[in-house]
Amino acid sequence: MSYRDAGVDQDAADKLISRYAAEAARTRVVSHHVELGGFAGMFPLEDLLARGYKRPALALSTDTTGTKIDLLRRAGLHRTAGWDCVAMNVDDVVCSGAEPLLFVDCIATERLDPDEAVAIVGGVADACVEAGCELVGGETAQLPGLLSPGAYEVMGTCVGVVDLDKAWGPQRVHVGDDIVGLASNGVHSNGFSLVRRVLGDDDPPPGLLAETAIYARKLLALGDEVDVRAAAHVTGGGIADNLARALPEGCGATIDVSGWERPGIFKWLATRGIAEDEMRATFNLGVGMIVVTPAGARAVEALGDMGVSSWVIGEVEAGHPIELV
Repeated sequence: MSYRDAGVDQDAADKLISRYAAEAARTRVVSHHVELGGFAGMFPLEDLLARGYKRPALALSTDTTGTKIDLLRRAGLHRTAGWDCVAMNVDDVVCSGAEPLLFVDCIATERLDPDEAVAIVGGVADACVEAGCELVGGETAQLPGLLSPGAYEVMGTCVGVVDLDKAWGPQRVHVGDDIVGLASNGVHSNGFSLVRRVLGDDDPPPGLLAETAIYARKLLALGDEVDVRAAAHVTGGGIADNLARALPEGCGATIDVSGWERPGIFKWLATRGIAEDEMRATFNLGVGMIVVTPAGARAVEALGDMGVSSWVIGEVEAGHPIELV
């Protein structure tokens, strides 16, 4: 009896390292690094000083592609599975005003398919390039008997950095600040347990499996144009629950949902029997990121120059819950 007989092909995994390294090389942002294949990725802290950070604080996020991954795998969209994992992490990290620096991934698979694995890592690398962070390592875990035949999971962790005195968050928000919503690519990578339930055995409609938008570099660029005080990544829980995490205690807002065009995929979901209250509590409804700023109109203009559609969808109010009307 051998390891291979037990379902783990270590030789195939070892051969993937050079293919992974080629993908990671595309994301390199510093000259000093540890090659993939070692036991840990590294990033020189002296590079932070060279970038002008005075009180660098690390911001970390860990997340998965979620249950969307089952539909992506069945559709052969393995690169999207890797991309979405990065997107979920870097867009959480940037909500503190942090620059995404490093990413590590973990692919857990029931049986190793080298081409699938390389496609996933290729998607991770694509997304890291888009977000401006470096893929410094990861893990390919073969888990025979623990996952369904042919199944895989993609998980990852992002490390970012922000000057502590400049960090975005509720502590910087004031009553009267504008709330700006940035357009999503659709459902992104949240709510798919419900999506899969209503989809059943039907084929996914166009747009359902679109890549999750990556806002990180655009938000950081926006911070050079206007005073960004807080940001909220609209994930599970919808607009209200996630916006609440960016506002100080005792503050809320009235969000005008007629202020933007809801993408067609949400209209399709509604036709499958999902009530409006459930839609609002689960999905982003076309707003994938929210920015709180005193200069909403200028933010919309600046984002438009970057190719991002956005709208002023409300303002911060004292003694008021967050309501979608």
